[in-house]
Amino acid sequence: MPATAAGSIHGGKQTGKRAHVHARIASMARKGGKSTSGKGKKMVRPPGAPIGKNVGSLAAGSRTFKKRKKRRGTGALQEIRKLQKKVELIMPFAVMKRLCKEISSELVSGQDHPNGMGWEPAAITDLQEWLEHYLYRLFDDSMVAGIHGRRVAVSKKDMMVAQRLRGDIE
Repeated sequence: MPATAAGSIHGGKQTGKRAHVHARIASMARKGGKSTSGKGKKMVRPPGAPIGKNVGSLAAGSRTFKKRKKRRGTGALQEIRKLQKKVELIMPFAVMKRLCKEISSELVSGQDHPNGMGWEPAAITDLQEWLEHYLYRLFDDSMVAGIHGRRVAVSKKDMMVAQRLRGDIE
């Protein structure tokens, strides 16, 4: 018989470098494809469980849970996605109503309307929709102006450039 090489079979058993690989595959097959090597399972904090590395109020022998860290910017992206799904107006109705009444009381003298002008809710809602659309477009245009100037944040001069290009100010 020729000399045995590494990994050859002797009496039904495998020897050499490949022996542990086959044994590991066999153990994974018995466990349903799950391997026990590596770091192991990460523990996930169930809802209502205390947050922190070592919490003294837990019962003796129970496990402690680490808070999962998010990557930078993940929270901001989640908030942006959440706000983009919304269809309602951003500013509360009561704030807009107060603003309309304040401006109209300054513009209208006390002779014609001693208690100020009355505002219908539909008119305030229409004005609010227009105002929010205008501000959205203004911020969008100022962001484009800032990117053109190789800046990341919107500055006052970007807003002024956007307003001048749109013809809002002379």
